[in-house]
Amino acid sequence: MAQTAITSSEFERRIAALCLGGVGPGLPRKRRDRRILLKGVALLLGHGRAYTESSLNAVLESWLAAAGPAVRFDHVSLRRYLIDEGYVARDVAGSEYRVCLSSEWSDLFEREVDDVDVLETVRAAVAERDERRVRRRER
Repeated sequence: MAQTAITSSEFERRIAALCLGGVGPGLPRKRRDRRILLKGVALLLGHGRAYTESSLNAVLESWLAAAGPAVRFDHVSLRRYLIDEGYVARDVAGSEYRVCLSSEWSDLFEREVDDVDVLETVRAAVAERDERRVRRRER
C-alpha cells in the first residue's frame, strides 16, 4: 500500500508537535514521524555540503538546543540516526559527511517541504504554546 506524500503543512505540523511533545531517548516509533524529524534536521544542513565531524556536531547541537528540552537525545545519536536512515553519508575515511536530501525517502515528501524553515517553524510553535500558557494563567 503506497503512502501519501508528506505535504509541507503536515511536515510543519508534525515537526512542531514532535519538538514540543517530546522525542527520545530514541527516534519516534512511527516511521512517518521518524522521516519527518530526520528530514527536518537534514534540511538545516544544506544539500551536498561537506562537513567535518566537528562542524556537523556543532550544527546538530545547535538544532537540538533550538528544538528544546523535549527532544531527548544527544548530537552523537542524532548523527548516527541520520547516517543509518540515509539522510547523511559518511566517506570511507570517516572524515567527511554529506547530506543526501535525495535519499531513498525523498519520494515520501512533496517538493515544497524542502522550502520549510524548520527552525522558524519550531520557534513559532514554542511561542504559540507559551502564549497559550500565559492566557490560561490570566484567566
